Amino acid sequence: DGIVGNDSIVSASYDPAATLWGDGWRMPTRQDYEELIANCKWTWCGMEDDGYYRVKGNNGNFIYLPASGACLDDNPHFGGNFGQYWTSSADGGVDEEGNCFTWYLAFDFEKFYLHNLTRSIGRAVRPVKK
Repeated sequence: DGIVGNDSIVSASYDPAATLWGDGWRMPTRQDYEELIANCKWTWCGMEDDGYYRVKGNNGNFIYLPASGACLDDNPHFGGNFGQYWTSSADGGVDEEGNCFTWYLAFDFEKFYLHNLTRSIGRAVRPVKK
């Protein structure tokens, strides 16, 4: 399924950012998000139930992370007040149905953190460029 051990996606063919955008684009790693959490200023914009984070680095650059929610059984959930973004970093765990666990960034208007869960839930991808 594109994951080796507890490392990461092994080839660009399993990376939706590389496949769809090409030319140096990739999914962020767990370490990429850890760097954003540790080194950037996170500002919630909008209302509690409809917003996004503006994440600003020390160099003045910033990105927006909309609260895009998640998708369970082809149905969107929590859009507007909760965000979930995939990383390409697996954690090595597998559930009883054989689904691999992967790290993702999760947030709401009060907090943001990294979590791991199966890849059977649809989450957003925020591509980064090398």
